[in-house]
Amino acid sequence: MNKQKLASFVSIALSVIFTVSFGLFFHFKVLMPKANSVYERLLYYPEALYEKYEAEAEKMIASNEYNSQYPIQTTFYSEDGRTTLIMEIGDYKDTHGYSNYLTATVKNFGTSTQEISFERSRKSAEEAQKSAESYRTLMHLLTIFFIGLFTILAVYLIYSSTKRRYFRVYLTMAMIIVGTIMVKFAISFYGIK
Repeated sequence: MNKQKLASFVSIALSVIFTVSFGLFFHFKVLMPKANSVYERLLYYPEALYEKYEAEAEKMIASNEYNSQYPIQTTFYSEDGRTTLIMEIGDYKDTHGYSNYLTATVKNFGTSTQEISFERSRKSAEEAQKSAESYRTLMHLLTIFFIGLFTILAVYLIYSSTKRRYFRVYLTMAMIIVGTIMVKFAISFYGIK
């Protein structure tokens, strides 16, 4: 085996090993832990917590005092001489699909005809189940997409190796590794979850 064939063989072998290793790393260390965490949070429906939020809201409305052990935001607005109170209790700042908070709306606030209604951020355990299953389906499609992407990367690296463009092969691998390290550093530095 001459040196050119040996160099091509080594480059092809490294291309395959790199692509498979990076794909497995990405799948098992990046994609799946995050996907499993989000799936579990989507699936969990805290009925008891919503009941606590509702009891807390009723207590605050009755006492006309708006301090709570839970995060709370109150908004008053007036329309046609009637005051409406909107109170959000819980993870209202969290914009994820699995955030749990209760919105209490009090129309005609402070009068004998006040009407209180409650709305949960997630309506029921069945809705949570459907949302979690939809997310799981999306993650399966995303996994298929990344398999296709890594397959294209492998084909590109192998093709470049057979054309003896070794610098391009190793530069691509190095850029992927450096990019991954930079993203990992940025995530840990900025505390992105």
